[in-house]
Amino acid sequence: STDAAGDWLIEVYGFSGATTGYLIEVAVSDGVPCDPDSSEPNNTVFEPTELSSPEVELLERTACGDADWYRFVAPAGAEVVAGISGDGVADLRFRAWDEDGEFLFATGVADGQINDMVLDAFPNETPILFSVDSGIGVTYDLEVLAF
Repeated sequence: STDAAGDWLIEVYGFSGATTGYLIEVAVSDGVPCDPDSSEPNNTVFEPTELSSPEVELLERTACGDADWYRFVAPAGAEVVAGISGDGVADLRFRAWDEDGEFLFATGVADGQINDMVLDAFPNETPILFSVDSGIGVTYDLEVLAF
């Protein structure tokens, strides 16, 4: 069961030479309605919410079953620490990329715990893209610091 919208692939595998019958059933239902937060729309890498300060704290963001995207420009020579925490039942995925699409870091949050990612100092001013993904209606807090 999942509450994330999008295209899904199902892989069926077994041991070499083994044969067996199987049945795949897929049921699709309308998602639970979710009120957009003040950062919407930021549901794609092409529409990120700009984080313009070297010290940013966003409280009570809501993931509506789609990824929320943020863009932050790290000053030259700055180390970046980004932290995320969720409500008591939060299951969040938090990832970072540079603007060339190179993967930088990923972490997750289960049961609302706080989880940080630390990105080493960048020699030049560097835009970083963050995504937060979770189930419908999960609220989270995001903090980004550069020093």
